[in-house]
Amino acid sequence: MISPFKSVASSCEEEFRNDKKILCGTINKFQGKEAEIVFLVLGSDPKSTGARNWASQKPNMLNVALTRTKKKIYIIGNKKLWGSCTYYNAMVKMLE
Repeated sequence: MISPFKSVASSCEEEFRNDKKILCGTINKFQGKEAEIVFLVLGSDPKSTGARNWASQKPNMLNVALTRTKKKIYIIGNKKLWGSCTYYNAMVKMLE
């Protein structure tokens, strides 16, 4: 499970702390690593664009997230909100 946001990654680590098969962290933590299955958990406050704008400033973060998987990726987030963000909009279009 990876996320651009530390708070989301920390919540995941807490939730799955007893399951050593599930690794959680930020996208930056997983740079250079791979997994059979990746869950990209985007999250963000629907009323505030700040976190989404930060995560979509450059393509690097999304590129790292999408290229960590060997077989499958599951993307969890609000399609409408993230679909309006630079770079993420192309991902949303591909998924449709």
